[in-house]
Amino acid sequence: MIAAFQGAWQQLVQSRRVSICVMGTVFVMWLAMLSSIQLANIGVNIELPLRNAQVGRLLATSFCLVLQGWLLAITPSLALRLYPIFAQPTPISPVQLLARILALWGMMLIIIIIAVPFLSILPLFGSLSLAEMIWVLIVIVMTNLLLCTICICWLTLARTPPAGLFATYGTILAWLIVPILLIATNAVPPASARVIAAFNPLTALVAPLAPAFPLDGPIANNLDMLLQITHGAIERTVPLHQPYLAGSGLIGWLIFGLTSFLARPLPRRWQRFDTLWLIGLVVYLIFMFLEPEWWSAAFR
Repeated sequence: MIAAFQGAWQQLVQSRRVSICVMGTVFVMWLAMLSSIQLANIGVNIELPLRNAQVGRLLATSFCLVLQGWLLAITPSLALRLYPIFAQPTPISPVQLLARILALWGMMLIIIIIAVPFLSILPLFGSLSLAEMIWVLIVIVMTNLLLCTICICWLTLARTPPAGLFATYGTILAWLIVPILLIATNAVPPASARVIAAFNPLTALVAPLAPAFPLDGPIANNLDMLLQITHGAIERTVPLHQPYLAGSGLIGWLIFGLTSFLARPLPRRWQRFDTLWLIGLVVYLIFMFLEPEWWSAAFR
């Protein structure tokens, strides 16, 4: 396992794409900050209202959405580095599959850490609590773990890396767009809308911040428009990020287990790794069974 992880990590570190993604992260977050300040009508010649909670709420939401979107865009391209385009597809073991997922996730965590300093200015506005910032970062990290799993699994199952990359981006677009269309157009009943919204990464990201969105003021209209897209008719106080976190872990574990079985050499037989995977699944389900009030609160 350690050797497989080190090999995958070296492939990522030696890629120029990592440097491009790191520099791109700094540039994108800087642009997000400038755009948010401009949107909040704060000019360079106007005294910065450090205690304007509405501005802080807008900045926080903008930063987090931009970071989430940026990670969704660049993660598949970094995952492609682990699958040379002209190499012949070869079956890989479950250990190798897990090592590639963890190596890619570790690299993305470094990129997330690089973006965190841009969030450090938000407490200056006095609008965000530590708990809100922690929840937002947890949603971003868990979303990226699920995304890394999807990327590696598609690239492993596809016959060619370009086909796997196409399938990955198609999955991401469906993951983002379909729930938003169903929610924003009120195409499903309210109970079903909550379930659908709970598995959208953008909705889950906004959910910890939404309860404190201003009801009126110069920036309230911008935030209300965002809520119409991500929440639709769902109340802003519903903790949609909680079922999202629980469901993301379960879905990622199931995808990993299925891919590890399909990607192994023929004939496919039950292995000790499958037993460990099944134990992990049972333990996860037990925890969900013991804490139903936490992850199902959004559905009541």
